[in-house]
Amino acid sequence: MHYWKECFYAEALRRMVCLYVGLPDSYTSSNAPYPVLYAHDGENLFSSEDSFSGHTWKIMEAFQDNADLPEVVIVGISSARGLGRVDEYSPYSFTVEDLYPGETLGGYGDMYLDYFFNTLKPWIERRWNVSRRAEAIGMMGSSLGALITLYALLKRNDAFSRAACLSGAYFVSLQSLMDDIERYDVSRVRRLYMDVGTEEKAVRGPEMYLSANKSVDSALRKKFSASRYVFRVIEKAKHDEKAWAERVPDVIRFLFGERGNHKHLI
Repeated sequence: MHYWKECFYAEALRRMVCLYVGLPDSYTSSNAPYPVLYAHDGENLFSSEDSFSGHTWKIMEAFQDNADLPEVVIVGISSARGLGRVDEYSPYSFTVEDLYPGETLGGYGDMYLDYFFNTLKPWIERRWNVSRRAEAIGMMGSSLGALITLYALLKRNDAFSRAACLSGAYFVSLQSLMDDIERYDVSRVRRLYMDVGTEEKAVRGPEMYLSANKSVDSALRKKFSASRYVFRVIEKAKHDEKAWAERVPDVIRFLFGERGNHKHLI
């Protein structure tokens, strides 16, 4: 796999956006369209120079070291800086008094998703040889990126049907998310992967990630069969790129691996 980087100004978001497009070695513009996995925090996927921590999800290494991985185009979308990321990846408004007393955060998730589905995704589909069929489209994110991924899957599974939510920061607005899980139909969802590490820590205590993820898992299990949904509690895993990189091969296998060659997913 190799990747391309391209940056531009997104008027709807009022910020610069960088795309990181990972292409399988077999990629050509004339073959059948490739399955595609859209990923939030795209700056952390491929480039250690761009990653905020200096570590990446090792996407290219995953494909180089695992010849059995399905042929998938990976499109990373860079996040906003600072609290702008919190706002865009949080569909619900919330407060964190311990860190930002008196300040309301989040609430711009629908704006971000409107830009993604109405502007960015159609543009990518015209520019790259990726599928436009929901059956062959996935979305992935970690922490707040997992929150916006799960929220998008609930509301827009007409547009994509596969999702991976790693280390979801669901505790920031747990009840609102639980209400939406109850409210929305997920019958069109093909695959949902979710996980959390036992050593992930939040400002409100070391159990916040684990407890919130288990609550979300309990709600999701009522709506998904075992063949379509996986939830993993990963012992000693922390909340960082190193931990998420270790999970990438299994995530891609689960999301896209049931049909083998990409031509069967178009």
